[in-house]
Amino acid sequence: MTRVSLGALEGDSIRPIFRGSVDGLPFAVELDTSALIKLTEGHVGENRIAALETQRGRVRAAAQALYDNGFLKDPAEDPRLVISALDID
Repeated sequence: MTRVSLGALEGDSIRPIFRGSVDGLPFAVELDTSALIKLTEGHVGENRIAALETQRGRVRAAAQALYDNGFLKDPAEDPRLVISALDID
């Protein structure tokens, strides 16, 4: 099985983006508003970033599930996975 890895958390507390990769292919892992609220329990600002760092494993697992189910179709065209609250266990 190909494993998704998560790199740096970039952006700001309003639009944080994890850098991900699989088999050397870089892509963005974005979180929609519902995922942000679920993962950070409503924290904002720097507290949101800190909360996201503690939830890195859940983000990686959701990204892995999306990748395994074919949601990263055309990696040449703006490769990204967008995670919603429904994707997070």
